[in-house]
Amino acid sequence: MSEIKVFNVVNEGSKSRLVPLSTKCEEYNGWSNRETWAVNLHLSNKREWYQGAIDAVAAQLRMSADTSSVYMGDVLREYWDTDIFGDPDLELEREVMVLRDVGSEWRVDWTEIAKHWIVDTKEHLDWVVTPTSKEAILAGEGAG
Repeated sequence: MSEIKVFNVVNEGSKSRLVPLSTKCEEYNGWSNRETWAVNLHLSNKREWYQGAIDAVAAQLRMSADTSSVYMGDVLREYWDTDIFGDPDLELEREVMVLRDVGSEWRVDWTEIAKHWIVDTKEHLDWVVTPTSKEAILAGEGAG
């Protein structure tokens, strides 16, 4: 059986080169990859972004029949794309810094991020999150 190699085309001025892409899963600081870790880090580190993410998840937990981590991942991705990077007051320097730090947004595992935000949001709202329900959420078995 032959090995399949995947390459990315990198443009450098007038020249292009092929760079091999790793198809292996590389965990980073307990997250599925560096991009997922970096997005979660940025959502968590700026007070306005943190509160906005909590508010977005809390609103869905209160009113939506679908509180799965997949759906909540879509909610957080929409918040990231629209409310953070769609904000005309976001400083260009900060936007560039965050996007450089995150790297490839297509590699971000929004479902993984959502699992943690569901737990954090429930704790933030003083909802009862038992160790068993927290483990179920993080394992992807629903929002409890």
